[in-house]
Amino acid sequence: MITHRNILGAIMLFLCLSQNIWSQENTNDLIGTWAFDYEASLAAMDSNGRSQLKDMERSPMRLQRFESVYKGRRISFFGDGRFVLSLADGRGTDAKWELRNDQQIALVDSRGIEKNYKIILLTSDRLVIGVQKVFEKTKPLFTKYYYSKTE
Repeated sequence: MITHRNILGAIMLFLCLSQNIWSQENTNDLIGTWAFDYEASLAAMDSNGRSQLKDMERSPMRLQRFESVYKGRRISFFGDGRFVLSLADGRGTDAKWELRNDQQIALVDSRGIEKNYKIILLTSDRLVIGVQKVFEKTKPLFTKYYYSKTE
C-alpha cells in the first residue's frame, strides 16, 4: 500500500537527485574559457558606474588604463578548481574557484582573499555574473559582468 510518507519520500529523493544532476551540468557549463563582453557589460552599468566612467573620460590616460583592464579580458575555469584571469596585455592572475549552491562562484586568490559572484545567467555559451558583496570604499564600475564562451 502506497502511503503519503512513501510518496513524500519519493518526491524528496527525486528533488535531491535532480539538484545534484543540475549542479553537475552547471559545473560542466562553467568549465572553459570566457571572453569579457565589454559592450554588454557597459550597457548594463548602473548609475554609480556610469558616473565613475564619466569622470574617467576627462582623463584619457585613466580611461585607457580602465579599458586595458577590461577589453580583451578572458577568464578560464578548469575542472581541477583552477581559475585564470588573463588581460589583453598578457598580465593575469591565478586563483581557485568553487561553485556554491549553483548560484555563486567563489574565487580565492593566492593570499586567501575570497571574492564571490552571483550567477545571473549560465548557458553553454553565455555567462553573466554579478558582484556579490560591495564594500563602501570599493564601488565597482561593473555590477554585472557579461562573458561569451570561447573554448
